[in-house]
Amino acid sequence: MSPSVTSSISRGKTDVVKGQDPGSESSSPPTPVSPRLVSLDAFRGFIMFWIVGGGSLVLGIQSLGHNRLIDMLVYQLSHSPWTAFL
Repeated sequence: MSPSVTSSISRGKTDVVKGQDPGSESSSPPTPVSPRLVSLDAFRGFIMFWIVGGGSLVLGIQSLGHNRLIDMLVYQLSHSPWTAFL
């Protein structure tokens, strides 16, 4: 390791960007890398679609005509009546 990298590590600095010499001056600050899990973002979007109005969309499609898939979706999206604790 170069002396400048070794001295940065020994002082406890962890903001060294890979491929950049820590002693060099740059015009823009390094941007921190934030890895995102794309599948989790897609899942959140899917859930928000159903919360906001996906059920109403399925009911609207069902009013056009019945088929097994739409009837099954309507059944899955409907809630049973509340009977409380007896």
